[in-house]
Amino acid sequence: MAFRILHLAPDEKFIPLVQDLYEEAFPEQNTFRIHDISDPKSRHAKKIHDTKFVEPSYYSTLEFLKELNKCDCLLLHSMRPCFEAAIKSAPSRVTVVWTGWGFEYYELLRDQIGSIVLPRTCRIQRQNRLKNLIKLYLHPIQTFKEKFTKERTLSPNSYTTLKNVAHRINVFSVNSAEETMLRKALPTMNAQFHMLHYYTIEDTLSQGIDKMDGDDILLGNSASYTNNHVDALYDLKKMNIKGRRIVAPLSYGDDDYAKRVIQFGNRLFGSSFFPLRNFLPIKDYNNLIGNCGVVIMNHIRQQAVGNISAALYKGANVFLRRENPLFNFFTGIGAKVFPFGNSEEISLDTVNIENRCRLKTKRAMENLWNRHHVVENIKKLEDFHIAKRGIE
Repeated sequence: MAFRILHLAPDEKFIPLVQDLYEEAFPEQNTFRIHDISDPKSRHAKKIHDTKFVEPSYYSTLEFLKELNKCDCLLLHSMRPCFEAAIKSAPSRVTVVWTGWGFEYYELLRDQIGSIVLPRTCRIQRQNRLKNLIKLYLHPIQTFKEKFTKERTLSPNSYTTLKNVAHRINVFSVNSAEETMLRKALPTMNAQFHMLHYYTIEDTLSQGIDKMDGDDILLGNSASYTNNHVDALYDLKKMNIKGRRIVAPLSYGDDDYAKRVIQFGNRLFGSSFFPLRNFLPIKDYNNLIGNCGVVIMNHIRQQAVGNISAALYKGANVFLRRENPLFNFFTGIGAKVFPFGNSEEISLDTVNIENRCRLKTKRAMENLWNRHHVVENIKKLEDFHIAKRGIE
């Protein structure tokens, strides 16, 4: 008997791989409804099998309700305000699965982890907010249209939606280092934890060059404030990094923030600061950062798991903040990562990992994210559904 999964997802660059992985696990049993506000020419998701691009309002239509009644599993890729009506309309027999992306629940963890934006970056954030308020005052209609177009599917109130539907979630997936914190933040959620991945060794982590080996530094993964770029740049300025290029991926995220990071990068390091502003295919991107033997992710929150995993797999020296849940996560699975920030004594010149340790780290990545393992984890969703039906 078929196990029919109805996927609700935004149109992000990793959705094509998600489509492939779930089709491998459950051939022709997946329905994808991708909400999309971008130019059709720049869409990421593939139009395979039962895939449609829809407006966020689609999830409240009669047509969608008919699709919902035909499925066994409703799988939410992230949590968006437009998903709330869909979840509340799901029949009790349907297993609701949520895979968390971070943005939708980190506000709920604030009391447990504190601020996730460091002081220098926080000042930039306040300045940009003030600038936007002034812009709104001077050009209210134009500013509102821009804000509405940009944020109508990614509201800062996504965490409120999550609180409203937590009791209806049956299975959830976040980084294991955050499971306990999230359960504490959502006391009405009695869901089972099960890890579901958005990348594999074969399809993403191993793409492009075989090694990340050189003097250059990869800083951050996106143009989001939680990268704390400027705070990291000032820490790097205190070190002897002459002759090293600092590569900062800023191809997606907040454009105003990206511009400020570039200003500080150019001011502090001149031509040695190299911002990436255009989106690149995964192979081209990995080839471009191949000389980055040092990777610095200055996040306090869990972010950039795929980038970090790829760097570790390819032998780079990876630096994370100790308060980032990923620090303990990666050390816990046997990977070697180094501390960064605060009062850490850091010398990029003296950091060295023995080949034996690099091999152990690579094996840890392979054990966790090989394609077979990822697909087998997806297949277990049917077991959760059968168990749920047995209890009911």
